[in-house]
Amino acid sequence: MYDVAVSVKPSETLMSLQNTSINFHIAYVNPEYTAYQLVFRTVFTCIALLIMCLYCTKVLCRVPVDLQRQLSYEQRGTLSLVSLLFFFNDPMYPMHIYQPSFLTFAITEFTSALFISGLLIFWLRELAGFRPKKADPKWSCIKKAIFASQGVNQCAVAYLCILFLFMVVNFMVLNCFYYIYVKGDPSLYGRFDINSDENIDIFLAPIIVTLCLLVWYYSQYAMSMSMGCLRLRDDKVPKARKVGFVTGVIVHFFFIFCALFGVFNRHFGNGGFQLFAYTVLNLYVYLLVILNWPIKVYFREFDVKEDEVGLYN
Repeated sequence: MYDVAVSVKPSETLMSLQNTSINFHIAYVNPEYTAYQLVFRTVFTCIALLIMCLYCTKVLCRVPVDLQRQLSYEQRGTLSLVSLLFFFNDPMYPMHIYQPSFLTFAITEFTSALFISGLLIFWLRELAGFRPKKADPKWSCIKKAIFASQGVNQCAVAYLCILFLFMVVNFMVLNCFYYIYVKGDPSLYGRFDINSDENIDIFLAPIIVTLCLLVWYYSQYAMSMSMGCLRLRDDKVPKARKVGFVTGVIVHFFFIFCALFGVFNRHFGNGGFQLFAYTVLNLYVYLLVILNWPIKVYFREFDVKEDEVGLYN
C-alpha cells in the first residue's frame, strides 16, 4: 500500500494561467519480473543475431553471385526482416530500465518503426506471388495501378521504398509527439489527454496522417488479397509459399490487434502478453527463414540413344 501526498504551492505564474492541469504519475518496479524480462529479451536478441548471421552467410556468401539474381522476393524480404528483428528485440533494453532518457526512447521507437514498416511492406509485396500473371481488362484503373505497383520493375520497387520510408518517418513522429505532449503511447490502451490545448493542432496532425496512411495501405492490401486468394488452389504455387502466406495472414491479424492496444510499447501494462506477442513475431520470422532457405538444384542432361536392333544370319 502506498500513501502519496501531492502539495501544490501557489505562485504568480500559476495564478496567471487560465486553465491549469497538473498531471503526476506513480510507477513501481517489480525486480523479479524486470530480471525475467531482461532474460527473455537477451535470449531473443541472441537467437535473432545467430539466425541473422546464418541466413546472411547463406544468402550473401554461399549462393554464387550469378545465382543471387534468382532469389525470390520472399528470400530477399526475409533477409531484411531477420536483420531488422535483431534491432526490434532491442539490444539496448537494459538502458531503458537503468538509465531511461529520451534518447533511449527515440532509439527504441526508431528500430520498432523500421521493423513494423518492413513487416507491413513484406506482407503487401508477398501478395504479388499469388496475383494473376496479367491484369484483367475489366479491372478499374485503381486496381490496375495496385497490380502494377506489386511488380518487379523499377517503378514498383521505388514506390515500395518510398512507402517504407514514409511509414518509418510517420511512426517515429507520431510516437515522439506522444512522448512530448502526452507522456504516453498512441494506442487504445494508452492516454489521449493532452497537457496543453495550445498544441492541439500540432498534436492531431500526426494522428490524421497516420490514419490516412493506414487507410491507403489496407486499401491496397484488401485489393491485392482479392486478386491473389484464388491462386491458393493452384498446384503450380509452391507449398512453402502457401504456408508462409497463410501464416502471414494469421500473424497479420494478431499484429493489428497488438498494435491497436499498444502491446509493443514500453508502457503497456500486461508484461506477460507483451512477451507473448514478441515471441509470436520472433517465431514467425524464424519460420520465414526455414521456408525461404536457399537450396541449390542441380540438373544433369544425358544423351540417351536408341539401341540398334538388327537381324543377323
